[in-house]
Amino acid sequence: MKFMKKTVALLLVAVMAMTVFVGCAKDKEETLDPTEVVMVVGETEVTMNIANFFVRYNQSLMESMYSQYIGEDVWITEVEKGVTYEDNLKESLLEELQKMYIITNHVADYKVALTDEEVKAIEAAADSFIAENKGDDVQAKVSGDKDTVVEYLKLYTLNEKMGEAMRADVDTVVTDEQAAQKRMRYFEIKKIAETDDGSTMEMSDEEVKAAQKEAKEFLKGAKANGSMEAYSTEAEKETKTLAFDAGSTTLDEEVIKAADKLKVNEFSDVIETENGIYVVQLESEFDAEATESNKGTVLTERQEARYEELVEKWTEETKITLHEKAWGKISIQGLKVNYTEEKTEE
Repeated sequence: MKFMKKTVALLLVAVMAMTVFVGCAKDKEETLDPTEVVMVVGETEVTMNIANFFVRYNQSLMESMYSQYIGEDVWITEVEKGVTYEDNLKESLLEELQKMYIITNHVADYKVALTDEEVKAIEAAADSFIAENKGDDVQAKVSGDKDTVVEYLKLYTLNEKMGEAMRADVDTVVTDEQAAQKRMRYFEIKKIAETDDGSTMEMSDEEVKAAQKEAKEFLKGAKANGSMEAYSTEAEKETKTLAFDAGSTTLDEEVIKAADKLKVNEFSDVIETENGIYVVQLESEFDAEATESNKGTVLTERQEARYEELVEKWTEETKITLHEKAWGKISIQGLKVNYTEEKTEE
């Protein structure tokens, strides 16, 4: 089975990828009834054609990547005892497809609809799909008839537009206080080093003791100097700076907590974590440049939190009925999907 990829320029959706399928099935593949109801989300019936196409599309994106590392038997390989990669992927895809319908059931709340331009672009993408995948047998295996492709692309595009509308439903003003970043300078001795062949090597107990001694001597010298930056130049030791707040995860939690308690120019004690040994000096309680830069991150986090909050609320309010026997008929290991790509510019 092969695919080709084209981009569809849509208003309010920067680029939507449409992948085209062709190929052959294994013996165990079951003939699917495209009209069979797989699940009901709220008042919306999700039929086999959409469910199968959605699975095949996403399978195509995962199969070539997984196969490189796991081999041709990827879908029957166990992720954990009793759970195969097929089980794992189908579970996540089922949740994603349910979420897509839950979200589109609320388009009226945000006055979201497809424009004529978007519908025309979707129709053109579907025509391209059909042109690249000639033959009723091929299209049937992936539920790749034009009506199904159009329906899926409409669902996808409405989800993209709803995502923007849902994320916009927040206060976009981020104050300095909300985005405030401090700045530390730190000396680090890593306990785990990467070797030339890409593997990792951990320090021995003796090496850890030597590193602790080195860090203590560095701290003593830096304190005597008053400036870690100046002392590191003098001692020919490398130090780094980091803008951070109490929730930062760039360094180990113990390092962030210790730095967050310091006043300007104060030094921490030697900090030992699972990954390394550190000495920290707080250089600034308010890094203006880093704070300004962090405002975009704070806004994004706020928007994502609002999106997830709405999805969770709507999911709790929505009755979902899954016809497990119908869903079970879609076998990922029953149909081989390979991926090739052709890029075009719209």
